[in-house]
Amino acid sequence: MRRAAPPGGNLPRADSDHPFESSPIFQSLKYTSSVVNREGHSVSAKHQLDFLLMANLRGFFFNPHRPDGIAFQAEIPPVNVSIKPADPNEDGSGLHHGLECRAYGSRTVDPELQAFATDVMNRRFRMYPKATIKLPLVRDKKQLIDANGKLTKGFELPLELYPPALQTICDEVASELRSALERFFKLIRWQQEIDGPHDVFEREPILCWRVSPSGDYRIVGRRQREWIGRSPAGIEWSVADQRDFNELWAKVEAEEPLGHELLREAQGAVHSAPRSALLLAASALEAGVKMHIARIAPETEWLMMEAPAPPVVKMLRDYLPQLHASKGIGLAEWEKLRPLFKEVEELAKRRNKLTHSGAMPKEVISNMPSFLSMVSDLLYVLDIVEGNEWARENIQPSTRVLLGWPTTRRRRSYDLRATHPDMLFD
Repeated sequence: MRRAAPPGGNLPRADSDHPFESSPIFQSLKYTSSVVNREGHSVSAKHQLDFLLMANLRGFFFNPHRPDGIAFQAEIPPVNVSIKPADPNEDGSGLHHGLECRAYGSRTVDPELQAFATDVMNRRFRMYPKATIKLPLVRDKKQLIDANGKLTKGFELPLELYPPALQTICDEVASELRSALERFFKLIRWQQEIDGPHDVFEREPILCWRVSPSGDYRIVGRRQREWIGRSPAGIEWSVADQRDFNELWAKVEAEEPLGHELLREAQGAVHSAPRSALLLAASALEAGVKMHIARIAPETEWLMMEAPAPPVVKMLRDYLPQLHASKGIGLAEWEKLRPLFKEVEELAKRRNKLTHSGAMPKEVISNMPSFLSMVSDLLYVLDIVEGNEWARENIQPSTRVLLGWPTTRRRRSYDLRATHPDMLFD
């Protein structure tokens, strides 16, 4: 299993030529300092952190060219946004090199939180009560933070190691600024009939902060995130692969089934248009099941293609075993697929909720890889039942375990990627 961190960018700097950063509202931001009482003792005072959310846009450009960009400010609901071409000198519209957008916000915080933020910006860790680590911090025999709190070169402090109150502030600001940006671009897209994909951002926005009006913005620590996914598949041409393909090619009527084609469309849309991907995945499975029935029982083709069909999960769980038995075909391990049928039921429930309300919670988006894998496995199982033995090699490991099958000869590895790979050893 391989692990790698996603590529990162340079630290953003305070950019005075962005439209909003030269505006009166931005320049009027005030910073509080410590207060001294009559006895001369310092008392608790609030300090301010400035935040900046940076993002690259997908599918937007200016018409006509606006190399200086634009700024938009409103009080209800509050928003401070600036947009400008990524390369204003060579591409004043942003059509070729894209647009960059920024959303600004601020929070008043306790002095100790500002002090922690200041140290993080200076690449130091300040211990605080109930911190979850001890210094020095060592992971996998590698020192990440020394005994004095200095961060090792290349190590970025995860948000989970910030004081809980500061974590909450950063999460809330990031969510608020992202929501403001998304609302701005979705409204302007709707109002001006602008073409573009569902997701307005080219990649995940970056949250930055600073503690001084004259300071540079620095990237806020990210939460630890891990991804496990299959590597891309390449053409394999072993003796067994050649034999299987020659047999498939010799079937004059053979062509990639509609269910598999729709699934590939869903896989292609999962990041840019997750709602469309979910609808396509459900349609892929439904089409695959109905066309499978029509192929093995041609007398049902008209009903399958024209008449309303029962829920897919009922056809998989109740009807197909009977149909397979009547045709003298089937899969001996069919009953072991019941965990997948439960996923089919969940997919159908999410599809119905989406079509009726447009709702697709984050947990559903994060579960899309599982839905797509489940649909893929069931489609290939149907291929096996139809006599395509080569399809056994395309069933994924988790389902192979359910069925009690040996490992596949396919050479796809599984990659583990993380925002903070050094912390995987915690």
